[in-house]
Amino acid sequence: MVKKKDITGIACMLVCQFLFGFSFLFTKNITQTVAPVNLLSWRFILALGVLSLLAVFKIIKLNFKEKPLKPLILMALFHPVCYFVGETVGIKMTTASESGTLIACIPIVTLFLSSLVLREKPSRLQTAGILLTTLGVMVTVLVKGFEASFQPLGYLMLLLAVLSYSLYAVLAQRASAYTDAEKTFVMLASGAVTFTLAALIQNGLEGKLTEYLSLPFTNPDFLITILYLGLGSTVVAFS
Repeated sequence: MVKKKDITGIACMLVCQFLFGFSFLFTKNITQTVAPVNLLSWRFILALGVLSLLAVFKIIKLNFKEKPLKPLILMALFHPVCYFVGETVGIKMTTASESGTLIACIPIVTLFLSSLVLREKPSRLQTAGILLTTLGVMVTVLVKGFEASFQPLGYLMLLLAVLSYSLYAVLAQRASAYTDAEKTFVMLASGAVTFTLAALIQNGLEGKLTEYLSLPFTNPDFLITILYLGLGSTVVAFS
């Protein structure tokens, strides 16, 4: 008999996958006209701001006292820093079919690393489910028509994203002393600081600081994108 808790977990997983799936389309479209670092900076600024407000109003609880910091720092390094650099740049340089196919391999790589690092042997049902999901994504891409960009650097960046997310997933399980909200908060803070510093430096050197700072207020498409990515694909999906 299927338990209510299991049904809730499955429903949450489906919602997250739905949010993640559309995030690639939003990222692909906006990075044709906006620098990836600007997108990442504003995405994490917005997400961190919202989560901070939730903490201020006691909607979520954050407590980092007397907890080991090393696993949390490593986790935040791989995701969001390494992952989003690889994903955003990789998506920009390759076709939607290529990026979708490679990113779909994340569950398989995560399963392998979990078995290798955590010594957790997956059940046959888990293995079958992951393989079926990955196969489904690949079939969908192939039916639509596979387009190749022949961009080795783009492929390398996507592989960086796959490996980084998989390592993050393993480290997140090790950081069991922290709640999901606490892990998400540190990830968002790490992303906001890293990508905003990078955006300020890049735009400062290019003489585009004013353009960068005004992007959400002057570009409606950019505003919609960071609202979806910052709130839906980040705050909701990871909390």
